[in-house]
Amino acid sequence: MTALKAHPKVYWIWNHRRWCLENTPNGPGAPGEADADSWRKTNWDRELFVVEKLLDADPRNFHAWNYRRYVLASMPVPRSAKSELAYTCRKIEANISNFSAWHQRSKVLTSLGESSGSVPSQYLEEEFNLLRNAMYTDPSDQSVWIYHRWLMGAGK
Repeated sequence: MTALKAHPKVYWIWNHRRWCLENTPNGPGAPGEADADSWRKTNWDRELFVVEKLLDADPRNFHAWNYRRYVLASMPVPRSAKSELAYTCRKIEANISNFSAWHQRSKVLTSLGESSGSVPSQYLEEEFNLLRNAMYTDPSDQSVWIYHRWLMGAGK
């Protein structure tokens, strides 16, 4: 953790954490038992907590966002897309120029579109409202316009 705090944008540190998680032995109990699953969930929840703390310190760190996607995809008990959309919304509201948070949002929405890769229609109005507010806040911010271009193409 000390190396990660000192050098949060070094690939090999993130890759080492990933390797450690993938090679951590099973916890107490046999796989599939409550103890083993509970231990695994606690381990992955702690890793997500670490990533969130690092993103609090540097919300635009794309290494941390990429690692966050890995952790979310690997968690034994997945977080809901709704909670991840709320997380990205908080990050965007804190800093509209946070392209990494906009990008994470696009990844989550695309995953909800099943095989088509498009944004489900029930999310479009909310996304356009978020975009409209961002455009009024800072009309010259490129992150907003890049997301707008993506949403226009994905919303078809």
